[in-house]
Amino acid sequence: MGFTILNDQPAAHDQFYFWAYRDIDIAVLTDDDSGQYYVYSIARAIEILRCRYPKAYQKLFMESRVFSTQAPKPGTFINRYSKILISFNNNTKASIAESGTVLGTNEDPSGAFGKYSNLAVISFHQANLLGSTNQGSKVLYDKSPDENYIRYLREGIVETLLHEMLHRYIETRRNIDELATTVVSARPNKVSTA
Repeated sequence: MGFTILNDQPAAHDQFYFWAYRDIDIAVLTDDDSGQYYVYSIARAIEILRCRYPKAYQKLFMESRVFSTQAPKPGTFINRYSKILISFNNNTKASIAESGTVLGTNEDPSGAFGKYSNLAVISFHQANLLGSTNQGSKVLYDKSPDENYIRYLREGIVETLLHEMLHRYIETRRNIDELATTVVSARPNKVSTA
């Protein structure tokens, strides 16, 4: 599988370069070496998950893309992710990364329950990955800024993708699976950080 650049010039209002690897979109702020290194790091992490941890990859990255065949609790809806977007920016409040769901449209408005195709978004805090502040990769590895950065993009990013996609997978099981519904309900207010 190769990379596909989805645009070669960022729009003035968003300032992102968009790439696609397999069926995952990746947004980076620049198209220089550092931006391309982020794209490569995501592709590598996806391949590690897909090849070394196929059950986790299947469950989190593939099963979250299809609607459950099980009906949800009455009066609720089901979700799936039609797209996954991974971005590198400095707008996240998290030290490393956070994820969320952008609600899509109901694909079956006349059905017994809503069937929403959504966008899963995972945002990495680009500045904190550099390992020079007392946040992000510095806290994890406590080495030189360069070593913190390289170690995270080699090792930590795999675990972060797994962690954030677990959040997204649980979201797709809400209203269907009792444990997932309990976990989603127990999370802190969406306005605050966990």
